[in-house]
Amino acid sequence: MTHRLTISIPDELAERLEHVKEGMNVSAVCAEALREAVYKRSRTQENPDAVSRAAERLRGELMILLVNIKATAWEKGSSAVLERLSLREIYLVVNNEDFIRNAQWELDENWIREAVSLAWSPKTDQAYSHRVREHRARSETTLVGYEVIEAILKHTEFMLDERAVDGDWDIPSFFLDALPVALHDYMDGFQAAWEKVEPLLRNAGPGLTPNVPTV
Repeated sequence: MTHRLTISIPDELAERLEHVKEGMNVSAVCAEALREAVYKRSRTQENPDAVSRAAERLRGELMILLVNIKATAWEKGSSAVLERLSLREIYLVVNNEDFIRNAQWELDENWIREAVSLAWSPKTDQAYSHRVREHRARSETTLVGYEVIEAILKHTEFMLDERAVDGDWDIPSFFLDALPVALHDYMDGFQAAWEKVEPLLRNAGPGLTPNVPTV
């Protein structure tokens, strides 16, 4: 049993159809296209529980991902003080901690693309270290921002594609949402390490500046 149905198609498609419809069962083609569309639509509309379960499962994966990012950011903030940053760079962060923590995130999307592209650059590139220092040193925000982006990138590379190397990509919303969260944990790790190092600098004897910054 069949049901008669009238459909409308664009003039351009109708004109092209005129040249190829000989021997074509147009009704069968339309019916097959409708059958596929109805099947796809019904899979989601008739199985709301499956959709909810999928969303819950993937949301759980995102939460685990965020926990891992937070841990990496904290460790990166701590190791920045203990292993990587110069005294000048530490001053830059400590003296602007309130601004870094409380200001709206100041890194525009073009800067983020540039930082991710740089983070993906081959580490064997002789100019790599210089480019990183130059990129980080623009301000206290970009100094911390680059470190935080590296922490996020460690866990989210699968969200990006090769275009990110050239800076030509759409930033995933999760990446942007993770930035302020990772920033907070980075600064917590930074502060925890500096609170242990700073007293040792003050008690190291003469010859050191008496104005070592405190957090």
